[in-house]
This record gives sequence, C-alpha cells and structure tokens, in this order.
Amino acid sequence: MKLITEATTEKLRGGFYTPEPIAEFILRWGINGSEDSDILEPSCGDGVFLEQLKKHQLKYKSITAVEFDDEEAEKADKIQLKNKQIINDDFHTYCNNTHKRFDLIIGNPPYIRYQFFDRKQQVEAGDIFIKAGLTYSKLTNAWVSFVVGSSLLLKNKGGKIGFVLPAEILQVSFALQLRKFIAKFYNKINIISFEKLVFPNIQQEVVLLLCEKNETKNHNIEHIELRDASELQTLDVARLRSPKKRIDFKSNKWTFYFLDQEEIDFLENIAQNKNIPTIGKFANVEVGITTGSNDFFTVPLTTIEEYDLHNYARPMVGRSVQVNSVIFTEKDWQKNKFSKAKAHLLVFPERDKLNRKNGAVKYIEHGESLGINKGYKTGIRDDWFVVPSLKISDALFIRRNNL
Repeated sequence: MKLITEATTEKLRGGFYTPEPIAEFILRWGINGSEDSDILEPSCGDGVFLEQLKKHQLKYKSITAVEFDDEEAEKADKIQLKNKQIINDDFHTYCNNTHKRFDLIIGNPPYIRYQFFDRKQQVEAGDIFIKAGLTYSKLTNAWVSFVVGSSLLLKNKGGKIGFVLPAEILQVSFALQLRKFIAKFYNKINIISFEKLVFPNIQQEVVLLLCEKNETKNHNIEHIELRDASELQTLDVARLRSPKKRIDFKSNKWTFYFLDQEEIDFLENIAQNKNIPTIGKFANVEVGITTGSNDFFTVPLTTIEEYDLHNYARPMVGRSVQVNSVIFTEKDWQKNKFSKAKAHLLVFPERDKLNRKNGAVKYIEHGESLGINKGYKTGIRDDWFVVPSLKISDALFIRRNNL
C-alpha cells in the first residue's frame, strides 16, 4: 500500500494517458460509420481522444468530456471541435446528477485506489453501485466505478463503451461482480490484449474492453491478442461485430475466453464430469501472505541491521525475479540476502511480547508515523503490525511473470 503523501500526482489522479493508436481505434470501432452519435468521455485528461476525433475528422452529433483536474480540463477545452462541452468535475458526481444519455462512451478511466478518494468521491461512487444493484467495497478501484457508471449513462435501446482497463479486470476478485454485471448488461463483448506493455513505465498490463448492448437475448464474448498497439491500425473492426464464444455466467474469471470455444467446451466437460482429480486431492492450496504493506514488512538486510531486527526477520522470496531457476536453495537465498533484494519478512509478536531492548518498537513507531497502521488490512487487526496466517509451504506457484 502507498500512502497519499508518497503517491505521485499522476498516481493520485490516475493520469496515465492513452497512446494515439488506441484512442483512434476505439473511436473508429465505436462510431463505425455513424454520423449522429452522442459521445461521452468520462475522464478526458488533456484530450487525446478529442484530438483523434479532430485529426481523423470522425463524424458525430455531440461530444461531452468530463475532467476532474483543472489544468487538464483547460487543455482539453482548447481543442477545436463542434458541439463540444468540457465539464470540470468528478465523473462520479456528474454521473449521479446528469440526465443526458449517450450512444458511445469511451476513454481511459483513472486507476485510483479507494483510499485515495476523498470522502465525497467515496459516497458518490457508492451511489453509482447502489443504482446498478451492486455492492461497493473498499478494495474497489476507480476504473470499476467508471465502467459501471458509464454503462448506466447509455441510451435505453443500445449503446457502446470502449475503455482502456488494467488486465486485472479479467481475473481479480474485487472485479468479479463487475464481470458479472458486464456479462448480463451487454450482448457483445470484445477484449483486446497486447503481448507488449502499452505503459512500460508503470509496468501496467492493459486490455481494451469493447462492449455493445442491443435488444437481443444473446450474450457473447471474444478475445483478440495483438503484438502491440500499432497493430490496431490494420485490425478490421468488422471482426468485432460478431463475437462467437458464449458467456458462461457461472465462470469467475475471463481468462477462460483466451481459449477457443472447442477448448472451453472440453474444460467444461471435465469440470462437469469430474473425471480428473484436482490438485486439492494431493495438496492443501492457499494464497500467499497478505502483509497489508509490503514496503514495511518485506525488507532488505540494510533495514534489519539499521533497526536491529534480526530476531524478527524470516527468510522470504518476495518476487519472481528473486527466483532464477526451478530449484531454489539456501545458497540462492543468501545471494538475495546480500544484494539489495527484500529477502526478509518481518514477523512481530503481539505488542506486550515485544522486546523493548532492540529496534522493533522504534521501527513500529516509524510505520505509525507513515500512517501504515491506518491501512485497510492493517487497520482491522488487533495489533496492526502482526501479520496473520504465516505458514511455511513445501512448494509455491508464482502467478505473475512478465517473460
């Protein structure tokens, strides 16, 4: 967890701007030859979508753009487009108060954690979820409420949304109800992913989520993977008109749809007949340790020595880059230990059992001065610095690998 005082301006605003090929493609897909679309961009930044609308002379009826940041809204307002309205406000507030409805809603919503919202934004975002019949959680990111709110602003007889979203939408648990909402709300869903990172500076893998609702009872989905954003220029939008894979409303994750329909049917048959044992028959499988603040609890040797925390330091593998082969030995961990790697997990006892003679109390006070004790996961503990569910396993699966 990062504290508000540690976060960059871009992070607080969620402002990582869209590459031009992506903005152009989403607009081309969304407008699709129409001339009378009422378009909304709920977080326009400095106006890259507006610039692409102008540059490619795409036809539309009206364009409304919302932007929370004053300076960015001013930049967007200088872009010369007919029937354009720039609204300098928070999208959540706009969504809950506007009576306008749109044919197409596009953009790259901010990626902001709940704890970076101010109180009013939290309330307004919660109201959007209530209107959609969903439950708002403190784990929810801003892009989730942007997708839900935008969906509610589409016209009754149809409409499209086209967003740049974190790839985690496909599988993270806090987006599960969003996936179910989208699957039922829309009739056509297309997901475009990229082999290469679109935002390499922030190591954020993204996908394009392109959804359309109509008056049919069909709910289909399709996945397309491209090498990078430049391949969008040659991607025929006609490919997206008829997604073929049937939405499985019982499925918890959308990574399922990276497979062909034949492969999906094969796996569903196995799951239904249960003729292949699961790993749970041979092992107890659990998620890894949840510290609540990795920067505080996972530390390099220099921190151990600075605060005299040797009695509380446990050997740990924190990231996949610390494991360079299938076999990981004590010798490998020692290499990590004497490098700058965070190779130790701090395991503190309850407050009344702390040794007052070493640096544990000082280090815990340092964490409190940073506000780490006020985080969501740390704040619900009896002693915020005692990490629960610490277990030593016989094996591990690393679920995030870049290469």
